[in-house]
Amino acid sequence: MDFDLNDAQRERRDKLNRLIESSGPRADTEQLDKVLLASDVQQDATVLDRFLIAEELARQGLPSAYGLYCLLSDLLPPEMPAGRVAVMDAHRTGPVRFADSAALVVQLGRQIATLHEPRDSQVRIANSTFGYPYAYVAAGPSIGALGAAADTLRARWRLALIAEIAGNAQSAIEKTAGHLTSRIQFGRPLASFQALRHRLAEAAVSAEATRWLGREAAFHDEPRSVLLAAWYASDTAAKLVPELVQMCGARAFTLEFGLHAYTMRMNCLRLELGGIDRLGRELSDSAPAPREPVAAIRTR
Repeated sequence: MDFDLNDAQRERRDKLNRLIESSGPRADTEQLDKVLLASDVQQDATVLDRFLIAEELARQGLPSAYGLYCLLSDLLPPEMPAGRVAVMDAHRTGPVRFADSAALVVQLGRQIATLHEPRDSQVRIANSTFGYPYAYVAAGPSIGALGAAADTLRARWRLALIAEIAGNAQSAIEKTAGHLTSRIQFGRPLASFQALRHRLAEAAVSAEATRWLGREAAFHDEPRSVLLAAWYASDTAAKLVPELVQMCGARAFTLEFGLHAYTMRMNCLRLELGGIDRLGRELSDSAPAPREPVAAIRTR
């Protein structure tokens, strides 16, 4: 496996960063999404390229909907309205991420996926502290069905969530490492304590594995590979959030410190992705049937 981005991937990432810098205040992610939607940053992009875009946006702490749009856009009909996309599971209730400003809502059923254009009367803003905008939305009448199977769309949706978990995890670990290096306790930096170094190293390994499982799944663009990466990403988010918060102490709960921007988002992404029990059961159900045992023939 090549662990370095190729020239085209680096150039695309640099273009993305230039667009982010030129879009105005970082707090205005709706304006950023409009700039990205009007750009050619995903032109001729592979699924892996799209995954890298979603990962980079999350790593920079931007609650952008463009990463999700990027991974779904090539599966959507070209005549659909341009703008943010929200995804809802037909068999789950609760608020939907980005539904407050989505031009299009994709509803995933067991076999098919349908498209819905939300009206203002169908959208109710949810009070959320997760770091992303949420809203309750009634799907309403369908404006069309997607040619791609629901499994394919679900896999792309999960890839976006995996990319965002990976990006947030990387920045959360860097933030924690900076705290352990600069914080002096008992006359020495916290980073000098072996137990804390080991705990942070374990967290970094989990985050790195999440990133590369996700990138490999995006490269193959195959539902079962994505499901495996989703299971691992959900487990990583569940473990990292309390671990990193504990290592940063009480300041981890303050807005000024900034760790919450990553940990709260990892929490909501994990909930959207699903817990490891549900994903593990789905992974088990999708396993290929075992081969029939072959009787050995003994010869004298």
